[in-house]
Amino acid sequence: MFFSHAIKAALLVAALMLLVPAQAHAKQNITGVVKDKGGYVVPYTIIYVRGSEGFNLRTWADENGRFTLTGLAPGQYLITPCLIGLRPNSKLVTLSGPDVFVEIICDLRNMARRRFMSPGVPMNFTATAVSDREIRMVWEDSEGGQPSGYLLYDGSGTLIWVGERNFHRETGLTGATKYCYSVATFDISGSVSNRSELVCAKTLRTSTLTRK
Repeated sequence: MFFSHAIKAALLVAALMLLVPAQAHAKQNITGVVKDKGGYVVPYTIIYVRGSEGFNLRTWADENGRFTLTGLAPGQYLITPCLIGLRPNSKLVTLSGPDVFVEIICDLRNMARRRFMSPGVPMNFTATAVSDREIRMVWEDSEGGQPSGYLLYDGSGTLIWVGERNFHRETGLTGATKYCYSVATFDISGSVSNRSELVCAKTLRTSTLTRK
C-alpha cells in the first residue's frame, strides 16, 4: 500500500512538472547599445557580464555600439562596458520573460578625444605558434599613438577579438595548420586605423603521444 501511494505521488509530481510553462525554462536574449551622455554611440566597448552562480561572459559591441547576448537563463545579469577613456557604468538586468533591450549611458573621461585623430597602425606585429593548438601574438603602438583598444582580424578579414592589451592568445586551433592575422587600433570616437600587414604562423604538428 505504501509503495502504491509513493508511485501515485511521483506520477502526480511528474504531471505537475509538465504543466510548468515552457518559457520558465527557455533561454533568453539581451540586446543593447552603449552611448555617451551626448547621445553618441561608443563603438567596440568590451562588455563584461556577470550572473548568478559564478556565470561570467565577455563579448564586445560592434562599430555601432550594439551588442547581443544570447542563450541566457532567466535571472539577473550585471552588464559593464569597459574601454580606455570610458568611466564604467554597470547596469543590472533581470530576465524573467521576453527578451530585453538595454541602453547603457557612460561618461567619457576626455570629450576632446571625439575630435578626429586617425589612430596609427600597430607596429612590429608578430605571431608565434607555441603548440599544436595555440598561437600567440604581440604588437606595439605606433609612435605617439594612444589607442583605446585593438581589433584583431583573421586571414579572411573577420573580426575575432577586441581588447585593450597589446597581445593575444588564440587557442583551440588545429595542429600543423597555417593561420594568418592582422591588427588595427581604434580610439574612443570609433576612428579605426588601417590594418597591419598579415602575419602568419603554422601551429606545431599534433603529438602522436596520448594526451593525459
